[in-house]
Amino acid sequence: MAMKKILDSVLSRIDWDEKKFAKRFYPSFEGDERKVFIDPLYSFGKAVISKRYISTQVISQRVNAGEPPEDVARDYRITQTEVEQAVVFEEAA
Repeated sequence: MAMKKILDSVLSRIDWDEKKFAKRFYPSFEGDERKVFIDPLYSFGKAVISKRYISTQVISQRVNAGEPPEDVARDYRITQTEVEQAVVFEEAA
């Protein structure tokens, strides 16, 4: 029963195409926000920020280089939450 809950949780974070193939995956974050996704049609299948298609790797590298997250958010016109989720995703990957 516990395994079914886990599997259902993961499967609910996948968008499926008309042929029932997985086409986009949204990693899990607190609050169930879908601000980061992985899709082979964007950035060669690397994780991107949903509304701007910016690589989470690029965002994370800038923050890890010492740039303030609020500056990175302003530069890309994304929220600070999106910056934080990009960094969290890259640290977990």
